[in-house]
Amino acid sequence: MASRGEFERNCQSVCAEKQWRYTEGHIVIPCPGDRSQGVEYRFFEFEGTWFVRLYSLIGSSRRVAPSRLTTALDLNFRLPHGAFAIHKEEIVLVDTMRVDDADSAEIAATFGYVAETADHYEKTIFGPDVH
Repeated sequence: MASRGEFERNCQSVCAEKQWRYTEGHIVIPCPGDRSQGVEYRFFEFEGTWFVRLYSLIGSSRRVAPSRLTTALDLNFRLPHGAFAIHKEEIVLVDTMRVDDADSAEIAATFGYVAETADHYEKTIFGPDVH
């Protein structure tokens, strides 16, 4: 059973292997087209189990018509993992992992997926990389 400390060590190891930039709570992942995408993560406990919530900024919800936000909810149904959400007036892609069974392979796959998917929608909706 992995602890939060082991999760952090696994994150650091994955980042070193993949040449991602790591700071506690934040990983920057290179994306195609000379772009990059930051993925924030925060630990939380729910019913005695520790989880980590990952989220990546797509853009300001103020710059998108409310009807387009409904489209994001439609897209949620088709995503294989994660979901679009609003966090502090920003559109984000969010996913959640259990800390106790997250190994390096799952960490790499989940962080990579969140970064690549968020970057795709950021580029599609907002254009140039804002990071």
